[in-house]
Amino acid sequence: MLRFFILLVAISVGYSAKISKTKLQACSKSLKTIEKSISELKTSLKEVKAELAKTRSTGTASTDVIQIMDSTIGGYTTKCDAGIVTGWTNLLDEFWDDGQTADSSTSYFSTSTGIFTAPKAGWYNICASLRFMKGGDNSDIVIVH
Repeated sequence: MLRFFILLVAISVGYSAKISKTKLQACSKSLKTIEKSISELKTSLKEVKAELAKTRSTGTASTDVIQIMDSTIGGYTTKCDAGIVTGWTNLLDEFWDDGQTADSSTSYFSTSTGIFTAPKAGWYNICASLRFMKGGDNSDIVIVH
């Protein structure tokens, strides 16, 4: 093992002696340019992370407002003609207002009317999954604001 190390050092010393001073200076200059670019990229990355932190929440800040609602209609149910879908079962209906450490006891989705009342002004991401029967004449779903 020691012989291999001595041979490796001898080869390295011999190889480095073959590199001209001009090439070595050029490599050194290139390396400094690369190091400067890396430093600038690190600074930019820190700035991007700081901006993302301002625009996106992890849900842990006391100023976050969180509304979670999940409801279902059990079993196979046929709903025909225009009308409001009723007969829902609430699986989850929780609301944490800013500055609160516990969820509100108020329900914001009415299972009898199928109406969700937003507890606070803001943007809501609403997702739904519905199935339609083959042969129906239309399948219009309207979400009223």
